[in-house]
Amino acid sequence: MMAWRFWSGRRDRLALAMIGALVLGVGLSVIALLSGSVMGTVVEVYSESARAPYDILVYAPRANGEPLPDLLPPNDLLNLTPGIGPEQVEAIRHIPGVALAAPLAVVGFIELGPGKFFPRYDPEGPVSPPRRWPPGVYRVTETVRSDRAGLNESFSRTTWVAASDNGVLPVGAPDGISDYYAAGIPPDWDSLQPAYAVAPAPVLLVGVDPGAEAALLGMDQAITEGRYFAPSDAVRSEDRLAIPIEEVKETNLRFDDPNLLQELAQLRKVRVGQDFYIPVLVNTRALDGVRAEFVVERMGPEGRPVDVAFRVVHEGLDIIRASLGAGWQDDDMTYWREGYVRWRGLLGRTTLLPYDDTVSPFPSRWPRAVRLRSLDATPLSEAWDSSRIVNAYYERNYFSLRQARFIEVDPRITDTRKASFGRVYRSFQLPHRSAAAIFPEVVGYFDPQRLAVSKDAKGRPLETYRPAEATLVLDPQGRPVNPPQTVQGGLTPTDFLTSPPVFVTTLEAALKIEGEDAINAVRVKIEGSEQISPETIARARDIARTIEEQTGLVARVTMGAAPARVLIEVPESNGHPALGWVEDVWLDLSGAVTAVEQAEFGHGAFVVVALVVGLLYAVATALTGVTARRRELGVAAAVGWPGRALGRLAVGEQALLGGAVGLMAALAAAMGGLPAGAVGLILLAGPVLYLPAMVAAGWAVRDVAPGEALRWGDVAPGRRVLPGSGIVPLAVASLFGRPGRTLLTGLAVALPTGLILLLSHIALHLRGVLYTTITGEYAALKVGPIQYAIGVVALAVAAVTAFDLIRQNAIDHRAERALLHALGWPRGWIGRLMVAEGALLGLLAGVAGDLLGMGVVGLLYGTGGLQAWRTALWVWLVPVGLGALTGWLSALVELRSWGWQALAGVEAGQVLPDGRWWRWAFWAGVLALLGAAVALIAAGGIR
Repeated sequence: MMAWRFWSGRRDRLALAMIGALVLGVGLSVIALLSGSVMGTVVEVYSESARAPYDILVYAPRANGEPLPDLLPPNDLLNLTPGIGPEQVEAIRHIPGVALAAPLAVVGFIELGPGKFFPRYDPEGPVSPPRRWPPGVYRVTETVRSDRAGLNESFSRTTWVAASDNGVLPVGAPDGISDYYAAGIPPDWDSLQPAYAVAPAPVLLVGVDPGAEAALLGMDQAITEGRYFAPSDAVRSEDRLAIPIEEVKETNLRFDDPNLLQELAQLRKVRVGQDFYIPVLVNTRALDGVRAEFVVERMGPEGRPVDVAFRVVHEGLDIIRASLGAGWQDDDMTYWREGYVRWRGLLGRTTLLPYDDTVSPFPSRWPRAVRLRSLDATPLSEAWDSSRIVNAYYERNYFSLRQARFIEVDPRITDTRKASFGRVYRSFQLPHRSAAAIFPEVVGYFDPQRLAVSKDAKGRPLETYRPAEATLVLDPQGRPVNPPQTVQGGLTPTDFLTSPPVFVTTLEAALKIEGEDAINAVRVKIEGSEQISPETIARARDIARTIEEQTGLVARVTMGAAPARVLIEVPESNGHPALGWVEDVWLDLSGAVTAVEQAEFGHGAFVVVALVVGLLYAVATALTGVTARRRELGVAAAVGWPGRALGRLAVGEQALLGGAVGLMAALAAAMGGLPAGAVGLILLAGPVLYLPAMVAAGWAVRDVAPGEALRWGDVAPGRRVLPGSGIVPLAVASLFGRPGRTLLTGLAVALPTGLILLLSHIALHLRGVLYTTITGEYAALKVGPIQYAIGVVALAVAAVTAFDLIRQNAIDHRAERALLHALGWPRGWIGRLMVAEGALLGLLAGVAGDLLGMGVVGLLYGTGGLQAWRTALWVWLVPVGLGALTGWLSALVELRSWGWQALAGVEAGQVLPDGRWWRWAFWAGVLALLGAAVALIAAGGIR
């Protein structure tokens, strides 16, 4: 009780301590409540937008190892080497902690062209009997073009056919040309022998496990037309049989022989290929910017076109709808009668992109840079050689049982295909089954934008179904491209930007076509990975090690990864000039973890500033309290109180205030729903924050001598910095009379000033985003109300600190200012003196805060620190105004207490009478509850 009465005897000191504790407690409560919200939001944002849709990527070991262990190029899945079998996928699924394993098998590139028979196909629609075209020689050409990559890529296929007049070929018809209207053939749909062309534009076909893909990406919810895969979607395969031509020649068969088919059936048949009937889904966005043209030309005697019989053009998704529309797979004759070609030849597949590390021309913006290797285009051209055409109806050197008659084809008019390729940076490999014909049976269409993956505008790496894009930022000479240009992948499969799959089939179909070890990658999700954290990442790494040990495959953890900007030099290739330098988005396997840590660091920096200001407040007010009570301390020392006892009382007072602050913050945190562990840490934060104040107060009290009881007024050595006895010189002298206390207070005001400068610069010049220096844009922290609230809290604590300083200076100099008043100074001048003192304190703190803020801006953005001087000019007014306000409030309080007792050195109610302590305790409790309520309301409003 005596300690309470002794240390709370001054009601002004007690009230100021309670107000300061209230402000600091409310501030700590708001920071605690908002910090959990900020970090939860940061983790949630990166979990939703920056992470890959799976946690571990599994694939077969690469021959040359990992060229960049910390980076993965975009859409690398589509070019990984196959080598994973179904038994390995099952082994992965049975590993503890694996929630989902989704295999991906790349079948390869197949022909895209709509494919039409002529003259079966009629642009005006099928009629019966079919239209009879004028006699002549016709050239049928189908071409698919794309300028999506900025190049003129084209792929065409050409065949010839003759329309005779009752078996009489036109003049100049090439020898051996197929006659559509041969003598003795009735003009009905089933016997007409057409020519056809399917443009060999390469589009990708991949196989997936339907159930796993639906669970991983929500593909079943992305269907826009038709349906998703069903268990009834069977995969059929048939051997393609043919009779060797020599055996047919030896039999001397005649086409008009009524027993032709029976006689052919008796001849020896040879397996020349295999047909695969597979269910497919179509990617609705994979053919944007692609155009298909089917042209039938009537040729003259010189082999030059005379006129165009008709021309049909399809664009984008209509290329697929025109010939493979959903609903036709159950009626093979629908295709046949309407003149559409069902099968597509299998062209081949590409390998991984080879590249070399190179020096970035702008390492501060693009720390990582690579250079592509330009490869020889000969293997790609050979893959498109016309001799490799897979023909489900006509086989070179064989007589197909589907062929109604046998005709020797003139080599000049054989089925040919041509290609105008883009750049070549990848190797192209022939398919595993060179004689396979794919019969896609469309069951539905899906929109990749509806998949359950991140929706970033630039797209994200390793999301297989989106079109690849990059940004051209520098020309071949390294000069900036203004504005930057978007570069897209085209049709050439060997370009550096990989086009997404157009067709998606089932894993069963992919394995039947390419073999049991055709799986390229397995995408794994682990249990409990909804949000990334150090614990879940460590668990993912443990599971990855287990996968490698049990399967012998490579398992790379993509959880905790984020997009990283990589600069790629695109050199000259295949006759196309060098493109320059493009910025592409790769996957940094540690990027999102670093980004979250940097965001936590950015937010933590704001919190630390506020806590340091609170610490300075506690130390400054503790020293001010000792100065205010030096006479009482001197009396206590004179009557025998030892210095240690006085030190314990001083430490106890600060511990009591720290406990009150921690209790108030913990109460608000508990009411705000924070977990018990967080509430416990917040409860300890108050005493820890006041720990330096305990040390400072205990150290200052132990040096008090009994002679202090006889001193009055300011006993510090005089420090007249400016000559004269005006308002400004006296204000400066008052501040520098206690330099340590003034320094602490000035620093407490300077820190939030620098924080406000940083926030203002970010809001005005950086569109409200705090960028960090480790991971660039993707380690950015959005600056909003939460950060401004922390700045306001720090500023409010600094204001209380400044008020305490000016108020105590007024008490220390009360006698001399009363003398000035007696000598003729009016009260208004005395008030102006205190206002000037506060303004000067704010002026000095503002300069220090501006320098500090500009230094932080310069540290983060280089020369940006110098550009912040305009913002610093008006931010500097904040501490000046705050100091003047605290001086004005101090003047009001001081001048109202100027009675004869105060001027004589005795204040009314200086000692708290017995029985009043419970009232102060009651009001302290009320203020604590009020502070907790204010903190909850403020935090809720800011959120």
